[in-house]
Amino acid sequence: MGFAEIMPIISELSDQGINVHSEKFTGLEIDIETTQMQCSEDIQTTFQSGESENQKEILELEEQIEVIEINTKSYLEPNQLNETRREKKKLVRKKVRKPQTWKNNIRKELCQKGKEYINTRGKQVSAKTIVNKKDCNNKCKFQCGKQIGENARQKLFDYYYELNQNEKYVFLKQVTERYVKGRKTTEGPSRRAYSFKYFFKVQEERIQVCKSFFLGTLSISQKPIYTVHSVDRDTPKKDMRGKTGTRKLSSENKQVVIDHINKFNVVESHYCRQKSQKKYLEATLTIPKMYDLYLTFCAENGIENPVKLSMYRHIFSTNFNYSFHKPKKDVCETCSTYYFKKKENRLNDIEGEAMERHIAEKQAMRREKDNDKKSNVPILCFDLENVITCPRSFVGNHFYLQKLTMYNLTGHLSTTNKAYCALWIETIQGRSGNCLASAFKKIIEKVLEDNHLTELITWSDSCVPQNRNSHISFCVLDLLRNQPDLQHLTMKYSIPGHGAVQEVDNIHSQIKKRMSQLQFFSPLGFIKELKQVNKKNPFVTILMKESDFMNYGECSKQMKYDNIPFSKVSTIHFSKSDLTEVSFKRSHADNEFVKISISPAVPGLPRRRSKKTAAVKAPPEIAKLIPKILSNKKEISQEKMDAIKKCCPQCRRLIKIFIKTY
Repeated sequence: MGFAEIMPIISELSDQGINVHSEKFTGLEIDIETTQMQCSEDIQTTFQSGESENQKEILELEEQIEVIEINTKSYLEPNQLNETRREKKKLVRKKVRKPQTWKNNIRKELCQKGKEYINTRGKQVSAKTIVNKKDCNNKCKFQCGKQIGENARQKLFDYYYELNQNEKYVFLKQVTERYVKGRKTTEGPSRRAYSFKYFFKVQEERIQVCKSFFLGTLSISQKPIYTVHSVDRDTPKKDMRGKTGTRKLSSENKQVVIDHINKFNVVESHYCRQKSQKKYLEATLTIPKMYDLYLTFCAENGIENPVKLSMYRHIFSTNFNYSFHKPKKDVCETCSTYYFKKKENRLNDIEGEAMERHIAEKQAMRREKDNDKKSNVPILCFDLENVITCPRSFVGNHFYLQKLTMYNLTGHLSTTNKAYCALWIETIQGRSGNCLASAFKKIIEKVLEDNHLTELITWSDSCVPQNRNSHISFCVLDLLRNQPDLQHLTMKYSIPGHGAVQEVDNIHSQIKKRMSQLQFFSPLGFIKELKQVNKKNPFVTILMKESDFMNYGECSKQMKYDNIPFSKVSTIHFSKSDLTEVSFKRSHADNEFVKISISPAVPGLPRRRSKKTAAVKAPPEIAKLIPKILSNKKEISQEKMDAIKKCCPQCRRLIKIFIKTY
């Protein structure tokens, strides 16, 4: 993409309201176009001259052009560029094919170019060269060697191996002639019915040569000559090797499959909800099970000639960005990127040092978690479970219906090995920072009710919208001032990619295992099954009410929480002795805390000051900062309620009872 092609895109983005730093393109026109033109010429020369031994040089030159385009696009603002890419790029489940990098295609390309390659049996095939099969200077009636010199012969050889297979057939058809043989050399019937004449065109002159000279110049056998003359027509038959024919699926049958897949209920990703566009189907589904439901759907609706499983899988992979909702162990993105680059020998010193710091931080986190376990201070690990859908049934038609969403914030106390589950449904609240802080508070209140604790340590993941924010910090402040026994609370966070809440992950795994074997048609049914997950040490279930969800965000705005770098902290310590002071550490390897004040901020003064507003207002007192109940309750749509009712006639009544009771 050159400068002339970039400017229309800039104008189009500007018309759409997207800010583009066009002034930064000044002086780049010559550099971009010149560099890209040189790369394009290098690629064309590499293909035509055959100087490189393989296609690595070609791929490297293509990467240079991609780097130029990326550097050019970097002048767009990052968020706007990502949105523009999402609009243009179609996200699908299946990976994008890159046939130019396949070993088989590289081998075919080298064979067509007459270069050295290794065949499918692992045998090394030598490069093609001009072969002198006989002395065409003295022992040839056409005197081929005298009419065509070595330089002209080499040019013919190079030209031939620049062509693809079909072009080679056309070339051989033009420079050879077939005619009925005129001399009989055997007494009986002969298998040879035709003879051939061979020509080369040198400097616009058509010169006839002998068979040995012709085949030796092109380094081929007689078989391609027979092939191009096997059909009596001017244009030779195309090379059909590797072609399996075209069996195109009708658009109607394809649309039936797409409509059937769209019927299934999907949920959003548990992680990276703002960035990821992937949707998830229920964990009990698989592509073969979906195909069986598709066959039933076709039989019930009288649809003839249903597609095969392979085609159903292909449409599912190439038209949808869907996956199946199964719990997996998270993989650290930093570690994965490092090991991939190390394997490809693409690491630099800066990345190596960053990886060393990452490993050191991970080890420091493990040591701190082990030290906390050895101490006498109770540890509470907590995390939000993946979205739970209700009703849950194995009936085929139920997979297409909309479901009720349930949330479960799970906690584990180290001293008693007790599991706490704070549950609520989408009709009460969602999963915002205020909602998770409210559920976190209910779990700690239940823990303090069952145990006499003066100090508590919490461990969680490093998700900023859920666990590292001002909402949950003010929630802790509210806990300390309302709980007479609790004196200190320390919140510690795992580093991204390496969790330290394995106890909670184990609880979630037990719940998933129990859910995969059972059906439930209401939240009450799920709670009943939840109590049976661990019969030796039953889970403590906390049913969240509407009055339990508090608006901590409004109160936190009155405090100076901007002084805390929430996205970088590893530990935050709160003390009842001074609620206006907070201590934090940026790394688990640090030994000293940084103390800051979060005392209430002074309210802003109006622009035009009068006698009434002339006096400076005093900051609000912490005792007067009381959170209010969240009021953004969500009602179930009639469409979803009808879908739930289809699963079980009593589901609607049970859900209403659940909402009314709790």
